[in-house]
Amino acid sequence: GPCPQNQLALANSRLWDAIAGFLYIFAHMQRKLSQDPTQIELLREFMRLQKDMIIMLLSMLEGIQYNLFFLKLTFNLILSFLGNVLNGPIGKQMVDTLIESQVNVELLLQFFDIFLKIKDLTTSEAFQEYDINKDGFISPKEFRRAMEAQKVYTRPKFKR
Repeated sequence: GPCPQNQLALANSRLWDAIAGFLYIFAHMQRKLSQDPTQIELLREFMRLQKDMIIMLLSMLEGIQYNLFFLKLTFNLILSFLGNVLNGPIGKQMVDTLIESQVNVELLLQFFDIFLKIKDLTTSEAFQEYDINKDGFISPKEFRRAMEAQKVYTRPKFKR
């Protein structure tokens, strides 16, 4: 068979191809799930899985420990930071994979940013004013009342 060095190189390449594939799947499944309000629980589980993947990727950085602060950074900041800090083959491969998957990573970060801001939104006075039963959700009925109170939309406009 092939020499061990070639096997190692192929295995390493396939690992990063798989990670790029996961980034693609995560980004596009997340987009689809977020468009269907009946899939919120599945979307939450999916985001937990993504968080675990990010932690796994960060733990691969040869002993360098970071917290999940990365999730709030833009893609360019991540690349410049990684490019300046990382040495060694794992870090370089990760940067290459992130560059190749730039569109998917940006989409993932956009969703993480939205979900990280949700707590601030749901605890705001404006939100709680419309959350009549204080359950952290605005029901369609509560939303309809809020829209009518704003007098921006009429009943036929938001029934569509």
